[in-house]
Amino acid sequence: MQEILWLTVDQNPATKKAPKYKRTFGSIDGKVAFVPAWVSGYDNGVVLMCASFDGARVATHNGKMYFDAEWMLAEYPGSAKAIENAQESLNGYIDRSTK
Repeated sequence: MQEILWLTVDQNPATKKAPKYKRTFGSIDGKVAFVPAWVSGYDNGVVLMCASFDGARVATHNGKMYFDAEWMLAEYPGSAKAIENAQESLNGYIDRSTK
């Protein structure tokens, strides 16, 4: 598997506090590749079962499971906004780190 860059989005002080793992995602080659199960609206167990049936990639980071972002989009279309927000955060990180 390719090297994964793990990023955690800063907490928005105006919103309810979210645990760090819910604000973390994995990137490969400048694209969001792994996201936490919560973006699907289901818990880890349900998402893991579906991912294993479909042969989707699963990665772990700091003891938490993250699921293939492209698979999540296909399996759980409602996850699109969260994945889009993660990509925007990643793009900002890339822009800042290349200056």
